[in-house]
Amino acid sequence: MMELLSPAGGWEAMVAAVQNGADAVYMGFGGLNARRSARNFTDEEFREAVAYCHLRGVKVYLTLNTLVTDRELPAAAEALKKASDMGVDAILIQDWGIWRMAREIAPEVPLHASTQMSLHTLGGACRAAELGLDAPDVIFAGQVPPDQVADWYRLGAVFVSASTSETQGLTYAEALAAGLPVLCRADPCLDGVIRQGENGWQYRTEEEFLRRVEEILDDPARAAELRPTAAASAEPFSAERFARRVERVYLDQISRRSAAEREVSA
Repeated sequence: MMELLSPAGGWEAMVAAVQNGADAVYMGFGGLNARRSARNFTDEEFREAVAYCHLRGVKVYLTLNTLVTDRELPAAAEALKKASDMGVDAILIQDWGIWRMAREIAPEVPLHASTQMSLHTLGGACRAAELGLDAPDVIFAGQVPPDQVADWYRLGAVFVSASTSETQGLTYAEALAAGLPVLCRADPCLDGVIRQGENGWQYRTEEEFLRRVEEILDDPARAAELRPTAAASAEPFSAERFARRVERVYLDQISRRSAAEREVSA
């Protein structure tokens, strides 16, 4: 299920996020969070904010996502106890020491890998998942090795793009080759490439975009149905097909040259 997640640096921001359709908010209390520049919440304000959000069906994630020194460990332990008591839906962490403490102090609370954890490899993302971190954010750090490109695409359920730039064409081909359906902005250059309901969709409105995303995420069987067609539709863009086309051009030119030389000789 797609989730609209919003930061909330204070009470007003939290209320605005909830009233404008956020599915979840992330916010902090105390000093052990990377949102120190925000107003943040007192303990009591945070408790009231959790109640306000939960009453309206909105999840609350606590940011406990700084690197913690030995002197800060008691404060971190206390924050974990409070988070559990307040009923937060998840805790965003960076420090692996916090991960270990959380498993001991608040084992019932899901843990999410904060962006600050800087996961940037497939191995790191998989290891985080093995250790119980939900929905880790993966930051691409420069070029991905060619032999891992397809693996990264296959981690997703659908490849989404709002770009109409011709430079995005390679990413569409890569996603399709990995068996990933593509959802992209409608553009004449994609006619015949992204075929409606076969290997993905081209969307024209925000409503259509949301409908297609939900269709893929809410119906795994539908996504699985699209994958073989997506992979097959990328074959015209394969290196082998490109090489054959280039070869045909050269062979055609050689043939034309030979014919011209024979005419001259005659």
